[in-house]
Amino acid sequence: MKRLLIVVIAMALTAFAQTKPEPLDGPNRPFHDELLDNLQGKWRVTGTIRGKPRELELTAEWTLNHQFLLVRQRDAAPAGAAPAYEVHGYIGHDNASDRYVVHWIDIFGGRVSETLGYGTRSGNSIKFV
Repeated sequence: MKRLLIVVIAMALTAFAQTKPEPLDGPNRPFHDELLDNLQGKWRVTGTIRGKPRELELTAEWTLNHQFLLVRQRDAAPAGAAPAYEVHGYIGHDNASDRYVVHWIDIFGGRVSETLGYGTRSGNSIKFV
């Protein structure tokens, strides 16, 4: 009787292990997003930040097993001069909560860069908070 019980338990555990669903996130689930795909490449961005005209250099590429779009942004500076501002942003997606995430790491160091932003897409824009 004990032997039969052990066999039944082993069969049940094997069946459970085989029916376990694939995780929503992970190495076997690369992130694909048509909007972010269109950001790939090198860009020159001009605009106004805090009332001052700015010119930025931006590059974007998929990284880390296509889980994040790495966006590198820096002030356009004359050759040999250090940029006034530089940031690396990692934009990904949390499938379990169906929202975008962004890790923002910049020249202001660890204290300011400890934040994680969450975002939702509406049309051709993603609003991060």
